[in-house]
Amino acid sequence: MDYTNFTLALPANPIQFDPTSLYAALLTIPDHRKRRGVRYPLAPMLFIAIFAKLLGCQKPRAIAHFAQLHAAQLCDLLQLERSIMPHHTTWSRWFKDAIDDEELYEVCAPFLRQISAERRQQLAPDTPAQLTIDGKTLRGTIPAGQTQGDHLLSIYDPHTAVVIIQQQVDTKTNEIPVAQELLGQVELHGKIVTADAMHTQAKTARQIVAAGGDYLFTVKGNQWQLAQDISFLFTAESAAWQQGSTWVDFLSYSTMEKGHGRIEWRKLTCSTMLNQYAGFPELGQVFMVERVCWRSDGSLLRQETRYGVTSLSRAEAGPARLLELLRGHWLIENGLHWRRDLVLNEDGTRMKRNSGGAVLATLNNVVISLVGRRNLAAAISEYNARPTFALALLTSSP
Repeated sequence: MDYTNFTLALPANPIQFDPTSLYAALLTIPDHRKRRGVRYPLAPMLFIAIFAKLLGCQKPRAIAHFAQLHAAQLCDLLQLERSIMPHHTTWSRWFKDAIDDEELYEVCAPFLRQISAERRQQLAPDTPAQLTIDGKTLRGTIPAGQTQGDHLLSIYDPHTAVVIIQQQVDTKTNEIPVAQELLGQVELHGKIVTADAMHTQAKTARQIVAAGGDYLFTVKGNQWQLAQDISFLFTAESAAWQQGSTWVDFLSYSTMEKGHGRIEWRKLTCSTMLNQYAGFPELGQVFMVERVCWRSDGSLLRQETRYGVTSLSRAEAGPARLLELLRGHWLIENGLHWRRDLVLNEDGTRMKRNSGGAVLATLNNVVISLVGRRNLAAAISEYNARPTFALALLTSSP
């Protein structure tokens, strides 16, 4: 929904911002436009775009409409020379041509990482220092008749709801080398990096452990022999259990949850028996996750079994901890991708030229990181009713 509050209550005086605020960071973004004909400075326009998104205006047309409705107040607040706001085609042109998405994220990243650090200090002491890796294709950037559009790879902190770093994946490559490049730009000491099966690569595992971190990856067909070895191990363990004997090495932990009209049972079993034989670097344990989901009427909805590897030792993470980390990894879908698609309408925004889609995705990441783990739709409603709260997010220190 696009919110356009006709009685926008903003301070009458020019904006006052902290030198460590997001707005201060935006003021440093390079402007690649030719000086001749430039009528609006770039940083205040980006400020307005993020401000409008926090109030519920997601598409360029809605952002432009919001700015035009409140032009007088915004111009006084940002001390703009012109008293009118640009047409929506100008906004779209800025997103597509005037702003480099990587430069935009580069200027925002220090502020967002500081937010993450501040929030982590408020978490429970046993909250894992976890980073998740996952990619997302921007459907609104796929040209007609084609199947590929802009694809972004993110490293996300699921417990502080902040995107630490993001980069486009070139169509001539895949996520694997991009992930290794991004990991080289992030502090990994003491962190646990979780990723899906695509990133279960020996080079990636060595890179993470060499930097002082740990990995937890799922295993599928791209590591066929490893998947077969883990599957055989747990099949043998299951057969031994059914015959009345148990192997001391195997540990299990299970949960049963009810909600959203379904009942879900999860069980994780881990083992160290393949550490010397699997041939995967820095291996601490392998694990199997069994998941069964029923509808509220008792009918089976889905059943699946997954396998994985981790560098965490038994002393560092038992089955309960490993299951917690896996669930933390799944938060990137609900906490980031789902909110970008469903609440911020990312896939419904058509940006098929240059980096327009990636720029809007970066702005969406900033909005999500500012709001944190709160219900995003509820936060947008609150900011629409109290816009000074949204203003404070952009002008205050982390």
